[in-house]
Amino acid sequence: IDLIIPRKIGAPHNPEVAIGAVTQDGATIFDQRLMELLGISRGELEDRAAYELNEIRRRMALYGAGRNIGKSGGRQLIVVDDGVATGYTMQAALRSARSYGPKELVLAIPVAPRDTLELLGKEVDRAVCLMVPDDFYAVGQFYESFEQTEDEEVMEIMRRFSDL
Repeated sequence: IDLIIPRKIGAPHNPEVAIGAVTQDGATIFDQRLMELLGISRGELEDRAAYELNEIRRRMALYGAGRNIGKSGGRQLIVVDDGVATGYTMQAALRSARSYGPKELVLAIPVAPRDTLELLGKEVDRAVCLMVPDDFYAVGQFYESFEQTEDEEVMEIMRRFSDL
């Protein structure tokens, strides 16, 4: 078990509006159409990406992440998340995972909107998604409790299972 930690890049005027993502290797993806629509320059987003990359590196160090992912070359690599909405962070994570040269790249998620699942399906060899609802608004609508995972919880999981 290991972690790929992508971070959403939000629009400068509203950080909750996802306009791209960055991963621990510094690779970024941006929604060019949305950038043009909102009049946002790549430079503005690169500044936000640098900020998010620092947060990724802090978490990687804190969690002890990145030790096993490099061993995935020639093996099946399964990327798991609690669900996806726009898909930017997952798309970035999948591209990062692909760079390690797995024999097969699999996406495993419980819920996603149809258009996002179709987009992500192009990044993987196989996608497994339990629910593809027509009325998707947010991942959290499909959970009784949908809270952020605390650092301590992630550190405990990594301590217990990182040798698997």
